[in-house]
Amino acid sequence: MAQVLPHFCPRCGAPIAVDQQPRFCPRCQLDLQTYLVGNSSPQVSNPGFPPAGPISNPGFAPALQSPSSPFPAPQSPWGQPQSPIEPPQKPRKSGMGKGALVLILLAVLVVLGTAGYLGWQFFGPGAGQSAITSTPINATVTYAGVALTVQQVQQSQRFIDDPNTDTAGMVRLSLQGKNTGTAPVNLLYTNIARLVLPGGKVVAPTYVRSDVSLAPGATQTSIVDFAVPSNIKVEQLVLRVGAATEAQMDIPLTGHADLAAYAPKTSTISKSFEYQGLNWTLVNATSQLNLDTQQASKGMHYVTVTFTIDNTLAQTAIPGSPYDYMRLQAGNSSLSPVASTLPTSFEAGATGKTGAVTFLVPQNAATLTLVLLPQNGFNQRTVNIQF
Repeated sequence: MAQVLPHFCPRCGAPIAVDQQPRFCPRCQLDLQTYLVGNSSPQVSNPGFPPAGPISNPGFAPALQSPSSPFPAPQSPWGQPQSPIEPPQKPRKSGMGKGALVLILLAVLVVLGTAGYLGWQFFGPGAGQSAITSTPINATVTYAGVALTVQQVQQSQRFIDDPNTDTAGMVRLSLQGKNTGTAPVNLLYTNIARLVLPGGKVVAPTYVRSDVSLAPGATQTSIVDFAVPSNIKVEQLVLRVGAATEAQMDIPLTGHADLAAYAPKTSTISKSFEYQGLNWTLVNATSQLNLDTQQASKGMHYVTVTFTIDNTLAQTAIPGSPYDYMRLQAGNSSLSPVASTLPTSFEAGATGKTGAVTFLVPQNAATLTLVLLPQNGFNQRTVNIQF
C-alpha cells in the first residue's frame, strides 16, 4: 500500500502537502517520516491534538490551537512554537503588616540600646569600682535611746555593690548604733536619715544595708548610701537624723562638729517644800530629745523632774498618781505627765524615796513652772525651773 504524509502536522497543526519534499513540517520542522500512513488510514481531523503515535521529540509539547482559529500558533525565532505566556502572579500578602514590623524593630533597637548602655557602664572601660576616698567622722548623737555614731564617710563616682548607684557621684555613711534603752528600736534609715547639700537641698538614701530591729544593749553597723554629685565635698554635707515628724538633729560631716546642743542638759534645783503631809525636794530637771526608746516630736523636748520624798507621818501617806495632781506650766500651756516612776504611796517613817516625772514640752518655752495641784485638802505648791 502506498504511504502518504498526514494532511496536518501532528505537532503544530500546520497543513502538509501530500507530496511535500523533504518530509519535514514547514513550520516546526518535525520529521514526518514516522507519520507516513496508508491512503485508507484516517487523517488527523483535529490539528489541536496530536495522534497517539510516537513523537520524535517528546520533550517538546505541541502548542494548543483552536481548530477554528485563523491564526497559527506563535513561533519562536527558531521555528518552534512558543508556550502560552501566563499572566504574572501577584505576590501574596504577608500575615504581618508593615506597622507591626516597625514596632518589632523599634523594640529590638531599644533592648539592644539598653543592653549596650548597661554593658558600657558596668563592663566597659573602667567598669570596676572607681576610686574611693574615706573621711573619718566619729560624731555621736542619741536618737530614740540609740547612741548613733557616724564612723566614716566614703565618696566615689559609684559603688558597684549598690544596686541603685548613680554614676554621677555617691556618698556612703558607716553608722554604728548601740541601743542604750530597755526595749527594741526600729532604725528605719530610709525614713530617719537625710543628707543636706549645699544650698539646702535634702536627699534621701538610695540604698540601705542594715537590720531594722536593734535589741536592747545590742550594737550594729549599717551602710547608708546617697546620690551626691562628685563635685561636692564631704565637709559641705550635713547628716540630718530624725523623721520629718520628730525632733531632728543635724550632724555636719566635718569631723569636728559641735553637737552639744543635742546632748541632755541637767539643771540642779534642790528646792524643798511640803505637800500632802510629805517633805519633797525637787532635786533637778533634765532636758533631752528622747525618752528611753522614744524620740521627741518635732519642735518638742522631754523635761524630767527628779524628787526625793520623806514621810515623817506616823501613818502611810497616799498622794496618788502624779498624772492626777502634777502639771508643768510652759508659757500658757499646762502639760500633763507622759511618764512617771514616782510612788503613789509612802510608808510611815519612809525616807529618801525617789522618783521622776517627765513632760513633753515645746523647745521654745522660755519659762517652766512645776505645779502640784490642791488635793485632799492640801494647798497647791509651785516651783520654778530654769536650765
